Amino acid sequence: MTDQPTGPWLPPGRLVGPRGRPGGSGAPGGSGAPGSSGAPGGSGAPGSSGASGARGVAGGPEPDAGDNLPLWSALAALTLVGVMTLALLVRGLRPADQTPHFGLLAQAFLHGRLSLRAPVYDDVVYHGHVYLPFGPFPAILLMPAVALFGVGIRLNVVNALVAGVTIPALWGVWKELGVDSPAARIWLTLLSMAGTCYLSALVINSSYFTAHIVVFACLSWALLLALRSRWPALAGCLVGLAALTRAQDGLALIPIMWVYLQSGTERSWRAAGELLLGAAPGLLAVALYDLARFGSPFRTGYDIQALSFAPLAKARAVGLFSLAHLPKNLYYFLVAGPVPTRGENAPTFGVPGVSPSSWGMGLIWISPWMFAALFARGPRAAAIGVGAVILLVPSLLYYGIGWIQFGYRYAIDAYPFLIAAAAMGLVQRRRLRWMPWLTAYSVIVNVWGARWLLRLLS
Repeated sequence: MTDQPTGPWLPPGRLVGPRGRPGGSGAPGGSGAPGSSGAPGGSGAPGSSGASGARGVAGGPEPDAGDNLPLWSALAALTLVGVMTLALLVRGLRPADQTPHFGLLAQAFLHGRLSLRAPVYDDVVYHGHVYLPFGPFPAILLMPAVALFGVGIRLNVVNALVAGVTIPALWGVWKELGVDSPAARIWLTLLSMAGTCYLSALVINSSYFTAHIVVFACLSWALLLALRSRWPALAGCLVGLAALTRAQDGLALIPIMWVYLQSGTERSWRAAGELLLGAAPGLLAVALYDLARFGSPFRTGYDIQALSFAPLAKARAVGLFSLAHLPKNLYYFLVAGPVPTRGENAPTFGVPGVSPSSWGMGLIWISPWMFAALFARGPRAAAIGVGAVILLVPSLLYYGIGWIQFGYRYAIDAYPFLIAAAAMGLVQRRRLRWMPWLTAYSVIVNVWGARWLLRLLS
């Protein structure tokens, strides 16, 4: 992704106006210059002067707003996917999480402790105390529920509630990126939440996956606020909460600030300052939490976490973060395919004969539509694309891969930026009409993967 105007280039404002046409007087030479109502941070109301702020390359194809997609088919797909997701959520209620990490941590907080009472799977024992290396924010969210119902909270129910809070953010992001058609926005939302490994993370009753669901929600709302050039302090607070869930996600400040600065006004620098101030409490809390447990604001405990799986222990011995881990992470993130169910040495294969690898499956298999991000162009696409890369880098250099999982769960943290870039690519390349077929394939594969993961972990 680049700032260079290759193909149908669009500036940081709205990509397309109503019915997929460049927006009124926001056309070249019109009143859609920075500072008009079509500029980033302006009113952007459809039909107003420069509302869409879109400028295409002369003679190039107009961007696609998805207005040719019938609403009835999108609503039918939404109903079908909703029923399947509900069935998976119900299936995910059994059995209970064998190690309710966040429930136990919430219980410890309620009793005024940072440590657990007894060792658990994947814990960190340091100076005689049992800690968890995970960020504390999900446990803080669970404290009221744990106080009422105990530590055995069904986290996939919590995931569903968080997903419900996330949907309006995604809906707003599509609108800000120029997708005016309600049908197209429904298809994009289905692709994002059921056509990626977000679905399997959503339905699993496990702390490992809940952390990603919480980060996805925080960063989706932060990105929407940045695209609208509104409430930067709140956007910063949301990034801080994401960092308080998974520390590396504090890096989202970089692309979020970049989006705010693209408004090109004096207020944009004020917004950048407010963004940093809003993030400061969360980032400070992360540092103080680690300092209180391990004596250093930069030590999360992952370097001394108890590991029972020998391949992971050997990988960590190479380095907690290392370029040596990059090829394996990239393989499972991008291209890893299914494996023979009975193993390659089996005399015969069953039907269907293949199953997902517990190490992961690549985007090319589970969510090929995301590669549309490579075709997004313009300053806004550059900021969003860089955001996806920045958030992926720590995970791609990390030893853990994400085992056990369907897809590559670490990438969910970067999904708010990756799916936004993919949406821009689909709009600019006039491929929104492909979304029903992309959704059908991606949802089928991810439902298959979610069912497999539920069976594996039950």
